[in-house]
Formats: sequence, C-alpha cells, structure tokens
Amino acid sequence: NIVNDVLLASHLDSGQLHLQIETVDVMRVTESVLEATKTHLPDNVSLEVTAPKRLPAVAADEQQLRQVLLNLDENAIKYSPEGTEVRVAAVKEDGNMLTSVTDFGIGIPKDEIPRLFERFHRARNVSSRYYGGLGLGLYIAKAIIEAHGGAITVDSEEGSGSRFTLRLPVA
Repeated sequence: NIVNDVLLASHLDSGQLHLQIETVDVMRVTESVLEATKTHLPDNVSLEVTAPKRLPAVAADEQQLRQVLLNLDENAIKYSPEGTEVRVAAVKEDGNMLTSVTDFGIGIPKDEIPRLFERFHRARNVSSRYYGGLGLGLYIAKAIIEAHGGAITVDSEEGSGSRFTLRLPVA
C-alpha cells in the first residue's frame, strides 16, 4: 500500500493522473468500501451510514473515488477509540453530492489543519510509531477530488474527533 501511495503521489505531482470518468453511484461505492473496511474493524467500533434512499450520481473515476473513500474510512477507524462509532453520510446540496466521514477519536489540533493535506505531513498529535503511514493519504485524497472538480474539507476539534467532507458535482 505504501509503494502504491508513493507511485500515485508521483503521478499526481507530475500531472499524469488519468481519470476514467463515468456515472458513479456514490452510495454504492461507499457501501462497498465499508464492507471491505469491516473486515479489520476493531472491537467495539461501529460503522453507521446515513443517506436518503435516492441520491443523484456523480461524474467520477470510480476507482479513484474508491481510493479516497477507503483512505478516509480507514483513517477514521484507525483514530477511533474502542466503544465509538464512525459515521458516513451522504446528501445532495446545491448541485453537489456531499459525502462525509466522521469519527470521535483524537481529533486534529487547529494549527495543524492548514497543513493537513500536504505531502508527508502528519499532525503533531499523531504518533507515527503507533499509527503508521507516510502522511500521503490526505494529500492523495485532496488531489483526486480536486481533479474531479470537487473539494475536500475537514472540521476537527482536538480530543473530540474529525469530519472530512467530499464535495463532488452531481452528474
């Protein structure tokens, strides 16, 4: 996974990310990613999905969108203490699909948020020995979503968790 992330970051840096745009059902992709992440879900961490029954599709590269959602879900699970939940929600708003991933874990210090999506950046309250990783996941997620004409934002409070929100234009 680390080698793949480094290669993908290299493609992003050189402008060589090739997107296969198609009409994608975000909730279908989200549910598939959640099924995959359930296989390594820690004890007493639950997943909750909230979305209307009918949501519009987005024009996206399904594999790249899957990569972003997998990264956000795995991060939320990784930083969630036992006995908490990870919430995934989707809603249409102003011609966009908003998909959010919320955890109730360690949170991110406010002064770290502006640098959070930089290459190799790790928030200072994160012990790299304990959590692992290179600090490329959020950099990759932001680049992929922006290549789709969307945006990714984060709301977080240290000690109370984080919410990452993807905004993609409706197809």
